[in-house]
Amino acid sequence: MPGRLARGEHLRFRRYSNRIVVRDAAGLVLYDAADIQPARDDLNAIGRLEGYPCWGSAYIVGDLKAWNIDALKFCQTHRSLLERSGAVGGLSSLYRAGMCVRMLSQRLETIYAAFLELRAVLRAQYMGLPDAPLRK
Repeated sequence: MPGRLARGEHLRFRRYSNRIVVRDAAGLVLYDAADIQPARDDLNAIGRLEGYPCWGSAYIVGDLKAWNIDALKFCQTHRSLLERSGAVGGLSSLYRAGMCVRMLSQRLETIYAAFLELRAVLRAQYMGLPDAPLRK
């Protein structure tokens, strides 16, 4: 969340920097890096936030075959879970051992709801697990 939107704090931060690296015995699974500086970058430009004030990313990594999950088929089947009013999103398989979800929205709650629904489907339909609340 890039500021308190109700107070007009859209993109009111100096810098957001993040790097996620996931490896397993076979090597690199995921490398994702972000360095966002509103004063330096035009975040509303095409290919960036494009006017959306909220963004989110989620990753599902591990031995998906052990859960009988075909990542490519999962992404094709469940991409519609990200189709929400005032939002755009994508669900894609990683090169191996995972999936990535990204979403832009006018509201943080939209992203959170989509990610929770995706998680519930994954747990119930593929892992045989009951839904469980997330801890923050």
